[in-house]
Amino acid sequence: MAGGGPNDILTTRHLVAKGSQTDIGRALADEAHSRFGWFPRRAATDFATGRPKARSA
Repeated sequence: MAGGGPNDILTTRHLVAKGSQTDIGRALADEAHSRFGWFPRRAATDFATGRPKARSA
């Protein structure tokens, strides 16, 4: 038994994603969205500069 009690159900899936890191990240995000309705939150900073993003008026 892995993580849980005797009344818990463990479901496993196998997902293969190939490509660049961006392609793999997109595939994982798409899968999370299709299965669970999950969306990533918008980043508060610009990763290229590390500065907070400008707010739109």
